[in-house]
Amino acid sequence: MTVGSSSAPLILAGIDIGTLTCRLLIAERQPSGGLRELRSDRRILHLGQGVDRNRVIRPDAMQRVIATLQEWRHAINEHHVSATAVVATSAVRDAYNREEFLGFVRQEVGFDVEIISGEEEARRTLLGIRSGLPPGVNDMLALDIGGGSTEFILDRPAHSPLVRSIDVGVVRLSERLLHHDPPTGDEVAQARDWVRSETAAALADIPRREGLTFVGTAGTITALAAMAQQLPTYEPARIHNYILTLETVTGLEQQLLSRSKAQRQGLPGLERGREEVIVAGAIILRTVMETLGTAKVLVSDLGLREGVLIDLAERMKSSRTNKTQVIQNWITSGIKDFYISFEFESARKWPEYSTFFCYQGLEKICKAYILARSASVWEHLPEDRRSKRINKIAKDLGHDLEKLLSCLRSRGVLPIAPPKQDRGHGQNKKFEPYSEDELIRILKAAYIEARYPVPRNDKIHTKFPRSENRRPEDGRRFSHPLKETAPIQYARKTALAIVKKIEGDFSIECRRDKETFSYKISNESWERFQRVFFRLESSGRPC
Repeated sequence: MTVGSSSAPLILAGIDIGTLTCRLLIAERQPSGGLRELRSDRRILHLGQGVDRNRVIRPDAMQRVIATLQEWRHAINEHHVSATAVVATSAVRDAYNREEFLGFVRQEVGFDVEIISGEEEARRTLLGIRSGLPPGVNDMLALDIGGGSTEFILDRPAHSPLVRSIDVGVVRLSERLLHHDPPTGDEVAQARDWVRSETAAALADIPRREGLTFVGTAGTITALAAMAQQLPTYEPARIHNYILTLETVTGLEQQLLSRSKAQRQGLPGLERGREEVIVAGAIILRTVMETLGTAKVLVSDLGLREGVLIDLAERMKSSRTNKTQVIQNWITSGIKDFYISFEFESARKWPEYSTFFCYQGLEKICKAYILARSASVWEHLPEDRRSKRINKIAKDLGHDLEKLLSCLRSRGVLPIAPPKQDRGHGQNKKFEPYSEDELIRILKAAYIEARYPVPRNDKIHTKFPRSENRRPEDGRRFSHPLKETAPIQYARKTALAIVKKIEGDFSIECRRDKETFSYKISNESWERFQRVFFRLESSGRPC
């Protein structure tokens, strides 16, 4: 999965694998922070069927979800999505064979599914609700009735949200207590008692305040809002921010309790597949409202699905910031090597070190570009997983400059043309271009010589201690590096071209002030560094 350039629209996909329903949302993140829907879908698939009793996801339920996810995968690919987040809630949390299900999804569809806790589910639901509230709604208590659990979220400005989750959902309540069709009076009474006691215990320590807006989200509440308006088809614009009164909810509950599942089918506003659990949903909503003493609920068509996308966008923004810092550190380290190379060149002491640091600096800047590309591809991953992958790439790249440059060349980041050298004497003197292989060989020879030097006692040498004082095994030795200005010039020009490419492709600004570098060099070397390295193309001065 590739993340586009910073100027391209950020298109995200989110999938909520719920106990009863699976939901898809593909949307473009707006500069204001809102979402512009490109495609949405939801299917009642009953993944959690029997999970409350057996703690096992059934094979046929897995197959239904897999088939739907495969269909949605094609839709996601068609929209050139930048990143996708897939979350699973109560049914998958509770199932003993959840790892089997997650592996099945990974193998058949290619999605990594994140199992979120009830508290995390509530937090992301809150993000979705907050993104679409009408003006004037500040303090609120949100209710999210799911298939396996129900979440309460108290959100007030200047306070951290308080989240409470109870293991009472429409599927769980139906399977555990509502065994007859329609349910008997005793079953309904038991259901009310269970919901009432769980709600009271969950909200015992939550402060009550005047002016608190009660907001409801998810399928049960939106279905009741559609039924209250007798909508022939689902119309989000008419459902979102609709107000359901306790009187209306009570009337709908009685209407549903008086009918069998077959008789509920076709009721205006009730989507097919929800007739089995809508009674449990109406019981939960009415009982919660009576327990809280509230007479109305503001319906939100936005919830977990939208919150998953908002959370993904925020994580991508944060990871982009972290990624930028990592890449900046690599670039700064590489530029610092070039910075130090001018001091050795000016001092004319141990001159092979100047070429050594040019080799090492170019190597780091090549790595910076490769890592920046990799980090962009993996922005959708959690920070720890992305860091592990990037660190592994950095380790695997090694110190082979020829390999690194070849890697960049294959990605369209071409080094500049090699400089010319003078060959011959007198009238036979000619200026012929170096081959890139020659330049890299000279740079590498200097790198080896400086890394494994003959022991010396000069002060400048002690600033850069070596782990081993020995010559390379093949006995090669680098000589007269200052006469070989072409490799140094090539390294600096190529590094500068790659730095500019990083800045352009990834919007990562490279710091160029003297205070950035911990190693201090003379003013003369600093001036040459500025003139040659950062103003190389405009000044036209040779190295």
